[in-house]
Order: sequence, then C-alpha cells, then structure tokens
Amino acid sequence: MEPFDTSINLHGMVPAIYKTETEMFKGIPKNKIIKKSFTFEELKGKVGLFIIELQGNGKVSRAIIKKGSLNLIHKSTSAGHVAFIID
Repeated sequence: MEPFDTSINLHGMVPAIYKTETEMFKGIPKNKIIKKSFTFEELKGKVGLFIIELQGNGKVSRAIIKKGSLNLIHKSTSAGHVAFIID
C-alpha cells in the first residue's frame, strides 16, 4: 500500500514498446533547449501502471503514468463482511 518507487531499477527488463526518434531533432543545434510534447497512442484504452523513459545525449528522464484504479470499501457486519470494489 505504498506509493510506487520511481527509482526502480529497470536493468535487464525488456520494453514492451521501443521507439527511436531522430528526425524531429535534425537541424537543431545541440546546445539549444526546445520544448517537445509526446503522445503515446499505445496507452489509449489501457489501464495500469506504465513506465516511460526517455534517453538522449547522456541524460535520462522517467515518467510513471497511472491509468485507472480499483478502490475497496470494506465493512464488517453482523452477518459477515461486505466489500465493494469500485472501478
């Protein structure tokens, strides 16, 4: 029941999806800072915890995306236990 640790070691894991983007940075000097938005169509309609890692020029950025969740409501009664799972 703890929050997900974003510093998880991914060494040895194989990504489900791997992309290489080179064309979008052609013609941009290496010392120039730019803003770029990324969309991940592969996550549309999916539920779960996703780790997205961007690597380039010796730097790594990681994002943890949580889509959807299940919540439990539990109550003890004289007849036993009542549990509701909410999606």
